[in-house]
Amino acid sequence: HGTHVAGLIAGVGKAPSWMEFPGGVAPEAKIYSYQLFDSTRGLGITDWISDEVEAIAVDLAVDAGVSVFNQSYGDYDEYGRAAIPDALLKVWRKHKKKLFVNAAGNDSMVLDPNKHEGLKNVIFVGATDSRDRMTWWSNTPGKHYKDRFMVAPGDFLPGAFSGSNSDYGYMSGTSMAAPLVTGAVALLHSRWPHLKKKPADTADILFRSATDLGKAGVDGVYGHGLLNIAQAMNPI
Repeated sequence: HGTHVAGLIAGVGKAPSWMEFPGGVAPEAKIYSYQLFDSTRGLGITDWISDEVEAIAVDLAVDAGVSVFNQSYGDYDEYGRAAIPDALLKVWRKHKKKLFVNAAGNDSMVLDPNKHEGLKNVIFVGATDSRDRMTWWSNTPGKHYKDRFMVAPGDFLPGAFSGSNSDYGYMSGTSMAAPLVTGAVALLHSRWPHLKKKPADTADILFRSATDLGKAGVDGVYGHGLLNIAQAMNPI
């Protein structure tokens, strides 16, 4: 999962030609990877290590100069609904000058039913299919988070696997859509370095340049619309 996500952000195109995977969105970006899950139990089971480890990892990345965080993971409340945990809210609010790209989740439900204010440094990302339609499993922003939401391709995306240097395959999920947005942020930060300290402005460029989908304007399903990197790289 982590290898696939990293490859979508900054992978170099060395996959077999039949996969049609030219590489990541920002192949010259530098990846900092931090372990938040423990898979030592085997059987494909992974455990969240702790909220403290997440906070420490973000602190270390900030100290290292990281300007955008890809968060292809999520949480649930006691009722099994998609939720934004307090620990994550605390991280976002502590580092207001950093931009966080968060995968919306794959549960075919609306994001956290509670309304959390002051998330100008967060982009929530849903997943579209090959026809630019919301996948049936992607979570949506609803009324509370439509202004912080956009979509990107996330269905059956080719990319790197971790078995070997020649291991590639396909994965689906908002976890695959989020890194495309993260890669776009890296491109913006590379071209206009002053944006590294302006997360709200960076997000606004992606929102305003997105291709409108669904109902006209910002809506509770697609938010601002589909990521449009070519348009985002043009001065607005």
